[in-house]
Amino acid sequence: MTISKRKDWDGYIIYYKDSSGTKRRKSAKTLEQAEKFVKEREKASKQIGAAFADVNPEDRTMLKLALEKSRTHGFNVLDACEFYINSLGSKADMKLMDCHALFTQEWSAMNHRQASNTQVGTSHAFCAMHQEHTVRSIQKKHVLDFIAKGKRSLRTKINYRLRIGKFFNWAMDKGFCASNPAYAIKHNTNSTELGYEDKGRPDVFSYLEVEKLFRAAQKGYPEFIPYLTLGIFAGVRPLEIVRNREKRGMRWSDIYLKQKSIEIPPELSKTREQRDITIHDNMMEWLGLGGELPQQDDVALDMRRLVARDAFGEAGYKWKPDIMRHTFATMHLKHFRNEPLLKEEMGHSHGSRTLKTNYINRKDVDADDAAAFWKLVPLKK
Repeated sequence: MTISKRKDWDGYIIYYKDSSGTKRRKSAKTLEQAEKFVKEREKASKQIGAAFADVNPEDRTMLKLALEKSRTHGFNVLDACEFYINSLGSKADMKLMDCHALFTQEWSAMNHRQASNTQVGTSHAFCAMHQEHTVRSIQKKHVLDFIAKGKRSLRTKINYRLRIGKFFNWAMDKGFCASNPAYAIKHNTNSTELGYEDKGRPDVFSYLEVEKLFRAAQKGYPEFIPYLTLGIFAGVRPLEIVRNREKRGMRWSDIYLKQKSIEIPPELSKTREQRDITIHDNMMEWLGLGGELPQQDDVALDMRRLVARDAFGEAGYKWKPDIMRHTFATMHLKHFRNEPLLKEEMGHSHGSRTLKTNYINRKDVDADDAAAFWKLVPLKK
């Protein structure tokens, strides 16, 4: 290294080569400052090597702190840098609503159940609420604020988290972001940021209510009997039974009376997996009356309202979500006491605790009611 006095103004220039051999120079106001720089660099080169001697003291301090933090938390500084770079995504950042428009185009082209349209509705509402943001600027707190808005049940909060999470998973796959702010929200058996709720057990029809429904259908709406039979005596979900613009709905060809079996094909099943359900003796008689299959979705809703009105009076009955399926599970478990079979017929995983949580040992249904339920048959004309 050499120090030269500048000719054009009162100062000094230090000429030197860095660790790569590249010629460098540095200015100093006084000879004392120039000599100090030379001594410190020579000292640093001996202590930490020429490469780190080229790093200014402030950056060396920051690197030291970064190394200390990385050792404390057990990660590599280079890996942390790579993670940060990757977190920027492989594509340019964009407005949240513009990104969701691309998501909607792809989602619409996929084969989804009609109920999955709520996916686009929820994620669109979230993006509209934060439309001033870009994709990468969204944080966990933004998702939590949206979920917590208004009075929502825990189940709704969980569903909102999942739907918004699906949108950000898609954005990650496309390179618009590298992390999912929705899935950063904790919700498991050990801890949750969504809150707790004692929702109790699901509502079910009593035996007498089931009897009234079937008697009303047999008297005034015989075409609706297959819908009720599949929902109440087989636990088939309404969205698996009905026909709409996306699904063909349950057909008589899916019902094997000789084999006493109902087949829910993958394209109709919520889980996209086929399942088979036993046809019990009383179901044989109800299905033997015939009726309309498949049922159009809007027609089924109207029929349901009319049958409930005739069964329960002008006030009718508020048809709660999945009440037919809950009734099936409760009556099946109470009468047959066969949990593994019921799991198979409902399409639950082997490790699912839904049956134990919702249906086992219910006090609002006794063994006599369950026995009568499975003996309910059409009135003879």
